[in-house]
Amino acid sequence: GDFTTASNLTACRVAQWTGLAWAAMANGVNNTVRDLLAWNNSDLYAVGLFTTVNGSAACYLGKWAASTWSVPTGGFDFSVLSMARGLDQAIYFGGTQTKAAGSTSRAVSRYYPDSNTWSAPGTTGSAINDTVQMVAVGLDGSVYAGGAFTPNDSSVASRIAQFNGNTWSPMGDGFDNSVQSVAVNQQTGTVYAGGQFYKTGTRTLTDRVAQWNGSVWLPLDVNLSGSPTVYAIHSASNGTLTIGFNTTGTASAAG
Repeated sequence: GDFTTASNLTACRVAQWTGLAWAAMANGVNNTVRDLLAWNNSDLYAVGLFTTVNGSAACYLGKWAASTWSVPTGGFDFSVLSMARGLDQAIYFGGTQTKAAGSTSRAVSRYYPDSNTWSAPGTTGSAINDTVQMVAVGLDGSVYAGGAFTPNDSSVASRIAQFNGNTWSPMGDGFDNSVQSVAVNQQTGTVYAGGQFYKTGTRTLTDRVAQWNGSVWLPLDVNLSGSPTVYAIHSASNGTLTIGFNTTGTASAAG
């Protein structure tokens, strides 16, 4: 996050829970952390708006292992907002970046930690022309990207796209405004999207959250208060969904 203390201790935007209390992670980072990803039970990757890690230069990416920060080779030219682990043992990054490790990689990038190598996931330049707020990985290995991008050719629908390992493709009509969160049901593989949108094609999405049936986006059977923006969706291992949004009042869900 953007905090500088945890339990009254200095903790620069990142902290760890010991089981009893919050503890600092060395000197932390110099700007907002947007996402954390655990890797193989020993390493932790952090991305965000920061340009230093523990006082050393870092291009929006840091790695915590054995109680020490390090900077993976490469990094980005602009801020990174989300990460997801692929079934191909790669980390997929979504954000505002146009380059990763010095090579063109528009808004979505791919890194293989075990070999310390980078590669672009397909050609995103024609498919994704603006910020990616969230990346998620499906049960079949498909990668989903949601954000502010709009179509400039037929390769992608508005604000959300799917990568099958080779190419990016549209997902129905997409949405009329930005996608802030994408999640995959860990039981069924259903893809969910939430954000600032109100419509998909001609279909109204009053609660700004939708589910993909393989062909079209459908409203999720929830009733969120007011006119929310959905900033977070999480699917637990048992398929339970948690939705984070910015309005107050009573919310309900079917079932």
